[in-house]
Amino acid sequence: MAHRVDPDFEEMFGVPDSLRGGGRSDPVVAALIHIGSLQSKLAPTTKRLYRRAVWHFIDWGGLLPASEAAILKYLEAHAPKASRATLAMRLAALSRWHVEQNFPNPVKSIAVRDAFAQLVQSRPVLKARAKTLHIDRLIELVRHLAREPSLMALRDSALVQLGFCGALGSSALVSLDTSHLIWQKNGLIVSIPPGVQDFLPDGAHSVIYEDMFQPLNPIAALGTWLKSSSIECGPVFRAFTRAGLPKLGRISPPSVRRILVSRALDAGMPNAQELTSVSMRHGLRFDDCFDFRSFVTMASL
Repeated sequence: MAHRVDPDFEEMFGVPDSLRGGGRSDPVVAALIHIGSLQSKLAPTTKRLYRRAVWHFIDWGGLLPASEAAILKYLEAHAPKASRATLAMRLAALSRWHVEQNFPNPVKSIAVRDAFAQLVQSRPVLKARAKTLHIDRLIELVRHLAREPSLMALRDSALVQLGFCGALGSSALVSLDTSHLIWQKNGLIVSIPPGVQDFLPDGAHSVIYEDMFQPLNPIAALGTWLKSSSIECGPVFRAFTRAGLPKLGRISPPSVRRILVSRALDAGMPNAQELTSVSMRHGLRFDDCFDFRSFVTMASL
């Protein structure tokens, strides 16, 4: 008897197109039916990576819950072609799945840990670092955007300035609603939505002072964007229609990098294609643009 994947399950967990349509053997499809969604408070990007990792294991031929032997064979099969970071992420995803489904966790076994440790020792790699967006380059970019008389340029200027000055990642930026902005006399408190950045606790805030990043002014840029686009509630950073008008829906996390790279290319910045949303946080960390000791950010207030 053929098994069918529940449509509610497909919507909840995101079944890949390659696994739809009855093209898989019954044991694999049966395994799909019993997979639950990742319920923990993880950033959206992390959830997507973990889901893909679980599907990768199943597409390889693994069944869930997995045995220690299956995890070892999976590691052995993919060690020659996958990076150390990729393998670590896939193991973390499989470990998370077993914990959340209340099954014994084979990833935590001594044999799997030893196998991965040997792999790490045999393949030392240098940690890749995102290209840094330095403040002088950001100032050039903001001035370039100021010469473009459009709502989209106002949005993009507010986006890159807030991302840099608030040390916010793409998931945090796109998740912001107007209710997350606490306007102060001499600054702005940005309440980080829970679960959008894994390294932050619930209730974290980013505090930006008005004169901290001169000549940048993320507070004024954000206020101008919201006022000009008549946004009083809902998502802060929104997509646009073909007519150049803001939509009701928010932009997606990958859009942050596309906006940054596109605008950097227009401004003639070198190495623009190497920029990511992480580049803004790196610029804040490594540029000597303010007294870091007086910068209160990511504090649980």
